Formats: sequence, C-alpha cells, structure tokens
Amino acid sequence: MDEMKAETQDSEEKYAQHDHLIQEVKLATSAEERQTKIQNYIQVVLKETLSLPTTDQVDIDQNFADFGVDSLMALEMKNRFQALLPDKTLSIPGGSDSAENVTN
Repeated sequence: MDEMKAETQDSEEKYAQHDHLIQEVKLATSAEERQTKIQNYIQVVLKETLSLPTTDQVDIDQNFADFGVDSLMALEMKNRFQALLPDKTLSIPGGSDSAENVTN
C-alpha cells in the first residue's frame, strides 16, 4: 500500500515538473531561450524514458538509438514532446537537432 502511494506521489511530481518545463518553453521570449528550454525538456524526457537518475548527464547531440531507445520508447517520447507544440507534426531524429526541429 505504501509503495502504491509513493508511486502515485512520484507520478504527480513528474507531471508537475513536466507542466512547469512546458510552461517555461511557452514563456521563452527568444528563439535561443526557447531552444535551451526545449533541450532541457528533451533531457528530462530521455532520462525518464531510460529510467536514468536525474543526476546523470545526457549528451543530446548523440542519436537516441545510441542510448538504446527503441521504437516504442521513441513513440512515447514523441507523444510527450507533442505537448510542447500540439499544433505541429514532430519528427524526432534524435540528438540536439530535435530541439531545433521542435523550435521551428
């Protein structure tokens, strides 16, 4: 029972963090700031998808497949990125190009 409660609390905290990060992206005043915020969001989503500790460093210039991201994980990530720009169709090639593709 305590484990379920802890998992629910963790999920709520993650959703709150995602909402906060998405708001930061939307409130960015310049393209450069927006791209930086999107890169931060990509790192958070990648770490969560791969179940990496938040303290791990992730080089988003690396292709996502190099991290072991499979097609199902990529689809999950794409759906999360879609929350940033629901009116755009996203293509997620991996790496820092992803932030640029989301920005444009």
